[in-house]
Amino acid sequence: MVEPVSATVIGGYLAKKTVDGLGRLLGPAGSEAGRALQRFTEVRLRNVGRVIENAERKTEAQHGADGAVPLSVALRVVDEGGYAEDAMVVEYLGGVLASARTPRGRDDRGSTFLALISRLSTYHLRTHYVFYTEIRRLLQGQNIHLGDLDEIHDHGRVFVPHSVHQAALDFDDTEDADAILDHTMWWLDREQLLGWNPGGSVEYLSTRPELASYTFPAAGTIAWPTVPGAELYLWALGQGQHGLHTFLNPTHLDPPLPGIHIPSGSHRLADLNTHSSTNGA
Repeated sequence: MVEPVSATVIGGYLAKKTVDGLGRLLGPAGSEAGRALQRFTEVRLRNVGRVIENAERKTEAQHGADGAVPLSVALRVVDEGGYAEDAMVVEYLGGVLASARTPRGRDDRGSTFLALISRLSTYHLRTHYVFYTEIRRLLQGQNIHLGDLDEIHDHGRVFVPHSVHQAALDFDDTEDADAILDHTMWWLDREQLLGWNPGGSVEYLSTRPELASYTFPAAGTIAWPTVPGAELYLWALGQGQHGLHTFLNPTHLDPPLPGIHIPSGSHRLADLNTHSSTNGA
């Protein structure tokens, strides 16, 4: 059984860049972590501190004062957090750490999400956040079981215009937005973090037989949530302990993460069905 460690205490040590006492704080495994942290550059220590501070804010908002994080999760956050220079990576790592904090201190499911985050680029994480924020906003309050593919097909699909996706990722002129967006969507699908198909121009979408009754306002992508993707979203917000059933609960909606602006323009796919009154879609 892993030794639990207080996220608040770790945050205090790292925020002050006091590494010498870390080994005594965490025990045998902490001694090894303390030696490793002594070799961290100031940049890496500062990055870890940002992750811990983010986790502390989410912990205070979600769980209150008491609780602990499994040592295996805390040490992995420290390791990954040293390279967390992008704000979205900080948000996801901090959220997982906050979600892993429980009264018993043995919930190490966060290790699964940390391994996943380590395989994803900042583009992947931003796209994941954008699509799930839109999915959650558009479908909130609906009684949709995310594991029921028939329910998802009938009621759980959304349409996100390419312009919304591209603007939310905040590209500049040096980045090949089209190539990055194509890559990002395919790899999120590969990791089963987002369902999508098809995507393209209005003309292309109009040629798809299954979409003949829909009217699309712009080029875009049809997407839907998956169980792993929704769980990652909740854990990234520090809500992992609330359970998957809260994903579409309007009482659990959160304000947008700082630095991410998602323009309006996305729709429930059913709302774009011009024959919905007759076909029940």
